[in-house]
Amino acid sequence: MKNTVTELCILHRIGIIGWPSKAPRIVEVMRHAPSIHQIKINTDGAARGSPSLAGFGAIFRDHLGRVLGCFAGNLGVTTALEAELRAVIHAIQLASHKGFESMDQCQRKLSLLFS
Repeated sequence: MKNTVTELCILHRIGIIGWPSKAPRIVEVMRHAPSIHQIKINTDGAARGSPSLAGFGAIFRDHLGRVLGCFAGNLGVTTALEAELRAVIHAIQLASHKGFESMDQCQRKLSLLFS
C-alpha cells in the first residue's frame, strides 16, 4: 500500500480501514574515526521478528574512513539478539584472521548488548 488517497478510498469502499504508514524518522548519525593505528568495525544484526528470518554484517574502516573489508550473511530463523551477537563474533574472528590487532567498535557494541 502506497497510502495514496485513491487507495484509501478503495479500501474504505470495501470496508477495510487502512492507516497511512508514518513517515520515516531521519536521525543524523555522526561517525568518529578511530585512532591512527586502529580500525573501526561497525556491526549489525537484525531479524524481522523474534525469532524470524535474520541476517548480519559488518564493515571495517581505517582512520581515514577507507573501507578495509566487509561481510554480510544470512542466519536463517533466529532472534535479533543472536543476530547481533553473531555479527560481533564473526567480525572479531575475521579481524583476528586478517591480522587487525586494535579494534574500536566491537567492545562498545558488546557492552551495550549486555548492559
